[in-house]
Amino acid sequence: MKKLLMILVLLALATACTSGRSSSDQASAFYDLGAAPAKTVGAAGFSSLALEVRMPLWLASAVNIQYRLHYNDPVRLYEYAGARWVGAPSALVRQRLQQQLALPVGQNSGLASCLLVFDISEFGQVFNRPEASHGLISGEFRLNGRDQKLLAARHFRIERVAATQDARGGVLALAEAVDALAGEASAWLRLLPKDSRVAACRGEVR
Repeated sequence: MKKLLMILVLLALATACTSGRSSSDQASAFYDLGAAPAKTVGAAGFSSLALEVRMPLWLASAVNIQYRLHYNDPVRLYEYAGARWVGAPSALVRQRLQQQLALPVGQNSGLASCLLVFDISEFGQVFNRPEASHGLISGEFRLNGRDQKLLAARHFRIERVAATQDARGGVLALAEAVDALAGEASAWLRLLPKDSRVAACRGEVR
């Protein structure tokens, strides 16, 4: 009788643990930056260009979507429980920028004439007050030649208003911010001087 009772208790505990994991999995939501855009901004003729996106370790290793309460404690980072990125944020941003700039998939710095590096300093949702927030991405683009010498650099800070004050609203705002960043980066590339070093990035031979 005691053995039977013990078996029943163990079965009940196992069922409870399994149920707990299942409900937790069901409560989790996984986000990326959306499907590939129907229209792209292009890379202003830079056909021989590889793209690299870098983030600080504390940001690159984030699993849950992060936000700040700027009105309350601006130096503290919060995370949405159960709202996660499907992959590393840097990889998601790189994929989106690559799509928008229409850069060849899989082109690496060893094959390309130039390397476009984006160092992200901030990527997340920021609440100015409880009922208002925006998606923020900021960082510096650097265009390096094949010899790793710096050809040009520019800092960008893009904000887009979140329609809803939750993880989904934050992610949608961040996706819009990354798309806007791609547009501004494309315009910046287009205005770069057409000297011999930059011409190599465009695949031109001089």
